Amino acid sequence: MFFIQWNVYYLLKCFNLKPFRQSIAQKVSVLVAVRNEEMHIKSFIFQMLQQSYSNFELILINDHSTDETKNIITSFNDYRIKCYDLPAHLIGKKNAIKYGLSLCNTDWVIFTDADVELKNDWLVSYINYLDNEVMVIAPVQLKIEKHRFGDVFQQLDFAAMQFITMASTIARKAFMCNGANMALHKNRALNYIQTLNMAIPSGDDVFILHQHIQQGGKVYLNISPSSVVSIKPAATFKEFVLQRLRWASKAKYYKNSRAVFISWFIFIIHFYLFVGLIASIVYHALLPWIALFLIIKMLIDFPLFWVGQRLISMYRQWYAFYPFVSLIYFLYISTIAIVATFSPVVWKNRKW
Repeated sequence: MFFIQWNVYYLLKCFNLKPFRQSIAQKVSVLVAVRNEEMHIKSFIFQMLQQSYSNFELILINDHSTDETKNIITSFNDYRIKCYDLPAHLIGKKNAIKYGLSLCNTDWVIFTDADVELKNDWLVSYINYLDNEVMVIAPVQLKIEKHRFGDVFQQLDFAAMQFITMASTIARKAFMCNGANMALHKNRALNYIQTLNMAIPSGDDVFILHQHIQQGGKVYLNISPSSVVSIKPAATFKEFVLQRLRWASKAKYYKNSRAVFISWFIFIIHFYLFVGLIASIVYHALLPWIALFLIIKMLIDFPLFWVGQRLISMYRQWYAFYPFVSLIYFLYISTIAIVATFSPVVWKNRKW
């Protein structure tokens, strides 16, 4: 209960914060690792070329794509777009990011993904925050077009992570971020990424954040409305499960004490409900207590979404789905956490 109230308190503080204003204009690098992004890369490059801030270079690292990704990239004739192939002996996003950082020609690097939707002032929103000691993180919205239960479930699940990320950053207790929307000084990023375990298929963003915090760096939240990037939900149930397993798989490698504590705290709460539900099959007297716990948890969690959706928009009738999502959420969290701990990660035709 205290954890949710704490997050709501700091989310409310976001409404009183004003974006930084800085008159120094500097060239920045936008770094993107791409693999089999033929469905998204053209739209992404168009959005980059339409940015109101034009003093940038776009560094695209092709991670051995087997589709038309590279051909689409090379069809653009703009000096700011630079595409490089990841060397044959290297694979994976972490290696692509590491290789790309060595090719950036500016002091500041903004990280994102090829499947995001950007606002025209996205780069401008970052320029105001750039400082040598600072890592800047910004919100990511999961945008849905079809109001099916599966899509709304994904949106609520993703939004919860974003709201906690924003609140903890405002509180100067950051422990999460999203690699689709963050920025860091190139030298710091190069230093941090040298320490990462390249065999872990996910978490380049979070582990860079943890290294930054460990070395005394500051973390700012880019609260400008223009800073929010949008992604789409997983198209199929299988894609959704594989994506969440990949995300969850990094938790067992956490060394940041805050990330470890909160991960275990969230897992234990949901696993307690999971075990209780199974036990109630034999001990029927447990069922009313499980139901009561679920209702109380649902009521406690609700303000997080009610406040958060004013910062990152959600489907306007999300609250109609909320009770049903809450009733099964503990099954989802428990299952994903357990399976991710022991199973290999499969992503983009690769097995880790």
